Amino acid sequence: MLHRLDCLDPGNTALFGSKASALAQLLQLGYPVVPGYAIAGSALPEVLAQLGQTDILLADWPDAALHFNANDTRALQQIAQQAKRSLLAAELPTAAVDAIASIELEAPAVIVRPSLVVPPPYQQQVPGLLPSRVCRNRPEAIAMACKRVWAELFSARSLFYWQRSAVELEALSLALLVQPLTNAIAAGSVTTDTQKWELRAVRGLGHALARGEAEPDFYQIRPDGTIVSRHIGTKPVTYHLAPEGELLMQSRQQSATRRACALSAACLEQLLTTIAQLADEVAAEFHLEWALAAGSATDASATEQIWLVQFDRYQPAATLLQPCRELAKMASDARAPMMRGIAAAPGTATAKIWVMPEITPAPLHAFPEGAILVARAVEPDWLPLLKRAAGAIAEQGGITSHAAILARELGIPAVVSARDATRRLRDGDVVELDGTRGEVRLPGKQSAPKPTVPQLLAAAEQNLPATHLWVSCSQIDLLAKVAAMPVTGVGLLRAEMILLDLTGERPLEAWLRDRPEELRDRLGKLVLAFARAFAPRPVHYRSLDWPPGVPGFRALSPQRGTAGYRLDARAFEVELAALAVARARGAKNVRLILPYVRSVAEFEFCRQQTIAAGLGGMPLWIMAEVPSVGVLLPEYARVGASGIAIGTSDLAQLALGIDRDDPEARWAEYRPTLLAVLQQLVGQARAANLPCAVCGPLAAEPETVEQLVHWGVTAISVEPDAIALSHKVILRAERHLLLEAARRHAT
Repeated sequence: MLHRLDCLDPGNTALFGSKASALAQLLQLGYPVVPGYAIAGSALPEVLAQLGQTDILLADWPDAALHFNANDTRALQQIAQQAKRSLLAAELPTAAVDAIASIELEAPAVIVRPSLVVPPPYQQQVPGLLPSRVCRNRPEAIAMACKRVWAELFSARSLFYWQRSAVELEALSLALLVQPLTNAIAAGSVTTDTQKWELRAVRGLGHALARGEAEPDFYQIRPDGTIVSRHIGTKPVTYHLAPEGELLMQSRQQSATRRACALSAACLEQLLTTIAQLADEVAAEFHLEWALAAGSATDASATEQIWLVQFDRYQPAATLLQPCRELAKMASDARAPMMRGIAAAPGTATAKIWVMPEITPAPLHAFPEGAILVARAVEPDWLPLLKRAAGAIAEQGGITSHAAILARELGIPAVVSARDATRRLRDGDVVELDGTRGEVRLPGKQSAPKPTVPQLLAAAEQNLPATHLWVSCSQIDLLAKVAAMPVTGVGLLRAEMILLDLTGERPLEAWLRDRPEELRDRLGKLVLAFARAFAPRPVHYRSLDWPPGVPGFRALSPQRGTAGYRLDARAFEVELAALAVARARGAKNVRLILPYVRSVAEFEFCRQQTIAAGLGGMPLWIMAEVPSVGVLLPEYARVGASGIAIGTSDLAQLALGIDRDDPEARWAEYRPTLLAVLQQLVGQARAANLPCAVCGPLAAEPETVEQLVHWGVTAISVEPDAIALSHKVILRAERHLLLEAARRHAT
């Protein structure tokens, strides 16, 4: 069941997976491969067979293969949770535990990587579907990490994916690759084809690159080894292994070292030599993950050595696009996707591809209007670019990333975490982007048109619910459309979205220095337009909340939100002056929301600023993103807060310690805890007699909306595309509450 890489037959891919087989071949050719061992795909069925003796859910494995209805979300989640709990509680066979203990890996930690074997005729490409696990180098910890990787095969996401793809679970074989993990000087990836090589590098372990927390050094190289271009990225964080406690530790880098090269000239030359040898001896097109560490795991003074961590040959495009099971069992589409990622913004678009291979965006005029933007990552200040796009595809990011939020704001489809999209998609190719399913397909026959938002709204009940339904919108182009929707106001008019349009390519710092009055007048005019379109319904303007380090805003405060206002109040003062101009011209329905409030002192500072600007009578709300808001809510109410707006994305990141941009974040696992935090905040707001609104992606989920209504939330704010469904769900939830109240009264 277990085989060391140096003893493994590279041809035995069906049993041990492609990852272990590829590294075993490189070992035989003499390349410096990180050692390790593979656990055969037959191990999981053995564990399941043993588990089936006591667990009725898995008793029919592999014959039953967990039959379920993938469209029944609640049932799917229950099946997935029960299956995962059962597998994690199972005992591994004694022989397997003994075998793990018998193989010594000289490292403080190990990483367990999944290697899924999908036999013909399926030919599915599934990068990123099953995450790897890191643990201490102890037999019991490794055994648990193996079970956690296996358990991901039974996650709701995985079960839904395979049923939608018409692939039976018993056809799959999940092998594991176990490798030692030591601290690295640098790490990164290499992607090659016959025309060029692309090299990315970060300092420390590669987690900063995988999680999108560092802009890597980027090199474009010709196959003869000539470096065509290089860009040294900004790397604010690095990762290393901690001797105790939390295994992976993040270190913040000083400003002086953030732009330091990850690779020395000698190490870069060593890596380029290895790439050239691989291209000549093994394959011309491949994807390689590498790490730079000491030449010996036990001798820190040894020569620095490039180690090969993972190696994948690219399959030809015909194989990547081969249909699954003759396409007959695909649920609602007759074409198999050529690429999958995370569904970030709903809708479909068929258009030409425009690839932006660099992190820094091209000039606005270079982007062809109506094309689908493909990029490694979408930055917050790309809004003008996205306004010209039919859709967006990003290699990095998650459901709450900036790419997802901007796309939903603009009403265009988007897919994020689409691996190697900038390499596999070419300029000028015509594709169909499906942001609802998270798929990219070759265009085919046009299906029957889906109902438009106005049609859905016309079919919905005409009466408005008691729970306020607000829209989150900052685009003047959409104003007439959203103002006609059955909403009772604007929940989030985001200042940063507006300012990106108003300031253009000129940095905000320059506007504040040279033309503050013009900026004030432009901003006031736009706020007034929203106020008039929605009057007498309220418009909640959220003042500037911009993460430090974003181009155009870099010269302002290093702190987010109201803490930044206390360090540099210039932008906030211009915003208040603009609101004063708008209110003086009749915009009495505008309210101000303060972002990222950390303390009562910050709120009090901002309140005094509003009074000085002549806005003392304007309702002043706060964003509840920092968990301390709940603790301090009575104090905020005492000093004049008019209400709270709960931002679920930042709240999840700060309360649960998960990265909002991480596509591998296990949101389903953390969801119950996040809902408990939300319920507590809503209850605290009601106890303080403050209105409470909830916004963010979580607020658009029907199950969450029902719970929010039952908890007594004042308002729910969603993107325009979610209005129709949210309207129906709120009405249904309120009718349930009325029915329950009537029944209680009758008894």
